[in-house]
Amino acid sequence: MKVFRERPDQRQNHRVTAPLFLIYQNETYRVENWSLGGIKVMAPECQMPVIGDEILIDISIPFQGFNICFPATLKVVRTNPVERMFAGKFMSLGERERDLMELFIEDLIRGNMSDARDTIQRIDVPVTPISTKPDVDPGVQVPIRRWSRKTVFMTAFYVIAGLFIFGYLALLVYTNFVRLEIRSAIVSRPVIVAKALADGRVQSYHFNAGDVVEQGDLIAELSVPDVQNGINEAKIDVMRYEGSLSRAKKALGNAKRFKLTENQIEKLRLEVSKQEAELEASTMHQEMMEASIADHYIRAPFDARIVELRKPAGSTIIYKEPILILERLGAPTIEAYLTQEQVMKIALNDYASFYIPSLKIKAQARIVSVNRTSNNLDEDASRYFWQDQNAKTALVKLEVLFPDSTVNWPAGLPATVLFKRHKDNTPLLLGGKS
Repeated sequence: MKVFRERPDQRQNHRVTAPLFLIYQNETYRVENWSLGGIKVMAPECQMPVIGDEILIDISIPFQGFNICFPATLKVVRTNPVERMFAGKFMSLGERERDLMELFIEDLIRGNMSDARDTIQRIDVPVTPISTKPDVDPGVQVPIRRWSRKTVFMTAFYVIAGLFIFGYLALLVYTNFVRLEIRSAIVSRPVIVAKALADGRVQSYHFNAGDVVEQGDLIAELSVPDVQNGINEAKIDVMRYEGSLSRAKKALGNAKRFKLTENQIEKLRLEVSKQEAELEASTMHQEMMEASIADHYIRAPFDARIVELRKPAGSTIIYKEPILILERLGAPTIEAYLTQEQVMKIALNDYASFYIPSLKIKAQARIVSVNRTSNNLDEDASRYFWQDQNAKTALVKLEVLFPDSTVNWPAGLPATVLFKRHKDNTPLLLGGKS
């Protein structure tokens, strides 16, 4: 393979002798030498063209197993009948074909022949060489003051998002595996309603709603024609509620025997709780009215706060009509209702945290009572019976550690209690069989 270098004033393109084939008159001839301007062909068997003729030819460049073919128009500029040679210049060589031949010639001259597939791709898609120098590490060589705002913002965003996500996961692990969170808890405080034992009239009040009274304080003076009849009625009510409570507990005790549904059992539990509350209120009401039978007064049975005066002074009252509502003072208790599985994970005398959303108050309390058999006593059979595993039948009572700050807490407020979780695995007795 030879490369002819001629003076610039005579040749505009490099002439090479690399393999290139010409298809003319259905015959294939190898080109003697060629360049981007034209070709020289030795064609001993073809009919010699005349100088000035424009002939249609097909060019074929063999390259590493590929034949790159394209048509072209050639104008004959020189002939030699003796040597059977003619030469011509390209007239209608397309840009794509010219780039292909130029790339082939340049790589040939430089000695850098690449693969044909890569050559075609570089013709179709221009490639811009990139630097092989390693990129600058922005965390080392670029100061923070030169960081772009987007980089600073995204870095801060991912840091904050990562802290939030991992913090939330840590909180979930803490509340589900270390602590036991119970939302079914309330603030409990004894409340009674003073009712009229007979028809009469409210003569006067010595306190207003919201005032605090001590045990024995005179709250209201009544004018009642026959108090004793009312007391007798109150005793009858107490006996009636006792009977109703006994029947409700008996029905609840037979629930498992009659295979009642969970909804029916829940209604029976509510009925038992209702009858217990009615009995307690009737008993306290009877004791309060018996204490004031001599003078027809309403006196405070214990230190309490007047929640509401239902009847104004001077108004008439009828039998069993509510007159006023009292709420016992002192430290309230926190009552939490747990399932049978949850109650196995807490311990008596443990300390727990509770939160009252209505008051936005968080405080500490101590577990003073754990009753797994709440509402599970069958009085007729004199035994306890088992209920649904998932029902919240276990009652846990907590004593507030700092009672001085709880005087103004009303009863019935919802609370959330966070217990310390214990393992409920039962160890084998020493010497027992596994």
